[in-house]
Amino acid sequence: MKRLIPLLIAIAAIVSSAYAQGYDRILNIYKDGVLKHKYNVTGLDYIDFEKKPKLKVTAVVSPENSGTVTINGLSSPQYISEDSTATFIASPKDGYVFSNWVINGKEIPVENTTYTTTITRDTECVANFVSVASSDLGVSLQGNAFAIPNNEIGFGKESSFTISFRVYINQFNHDTYGTQLLNIRSALDTWPQSDWGYMWSQINTDGTFNCVARSPSIGNEISLPISQDLILHPKTWYRLIFCKEYNSDDGSTSFYLYLNGELISSKTRVFPIQWRSSNVIMIGGTAFGRAGLDGIIDDVRLYDLVLTETLIDFDHYPTTHLIGYWDFNTPSEGYDTLYSKGYNNNIQAKMYNIDVITAGNQNFISVPFYFTAEGH
Repeated sequence: MKRLIPLLIAIAAIVSSAYAQGYDRILNIYKDGVLKHKYNVTGLDYIDFEKKPKLKVTAVVSPENSGTVTINGLSSPQYISEDSTATFIASPKDGYVFSNWVINGKEIPVENTTYTTTITRDTECVANFVSVASSDLGVSLQGNAFAIPNNEIGFGKESSFTISFRVYINQFNHDTYGTQLLNIRSALDTWPQSDWGYMWSQINTDGTFNCVARSPSIGNEISLPISQDLILHPKTWYRLIFCKEYNSDDGSTSFYLYLNGELISSKTRVFPIQWRSSNVIMIGGTAFGRAGLDGIIDDVRLYDLVLTETLIDFDHYPTTHLIGYWDFNTPSEGYDTLYSKGYNNNIQAKMYNIDVITAGNQNFISVPFYFTAEGH
């Protein structure tokens, strides 16, 4: 039997004096001394407490006319049963890009244009957009990998190159070994190359940083020495530069790693390198035992030479050898391919979700790019 409480008993003690003066009858529901709901019950003979109330859910965009936002696919407002879910979908207009969500005055740390939440009270949602013309944009990795497939650039084991990028770490969601940062590997490799790659760098669970390159055989590795005093922190922008230099005189390979313009490690070694044509240069993305990076990247540059320390220190980046360049200021929401703005504008970068099935078994799955304003 439904619990039907006569209205006069439920509210007499609360609003009898107000009702006598002709005001609406309001029922306040408290839990543990805290006001949880307030209902206008004027004209009702009884209240059905087993039927959950409908709560008002509104959604607006900011600034005006910058885009649209829906609630469960419908326009605002909607009335949704308590403890049911609401899915908000934001769509920017031309010239704008999605920035962030604000729910009941609280910023939500989600950069996806879709957000789902459980409704427990009247809810106001704001979808914030920013003008492309007034904001520098980046790509939100969301655990995925910004990827430059080798079949786009044609590097081989004797190629020298530099990759440079800015990265902002939102937060760490470490796996067993930490979080992946920069990695070069192929989905066609078998273990251990499939899980670790030609080179990999990771942020360890204690915030320290390491970078390793190796040949296909276990133990034939180059670990770049990096001070354990170097700690990478969330909510901080860094510029990372990785250089690989092939020395034709003796067949050796040198590696250089820069952080914020400072050389933090280098090493040279002669060892056999099996560079696969199916290699992919990746920023972020998961790997066996390493989480994907939750962060933003910007200003990705790929050179077909090794930048000198002088050029890096003074930020005098050359343009003649800049084969790949992505500044992300021309957003292509929903697409999984971005063309380079470097001198080879046919190079395509991808966004990959790395599906690590088991050790030695993984897939690189194309997913859309998501753009965000820097600092959001």
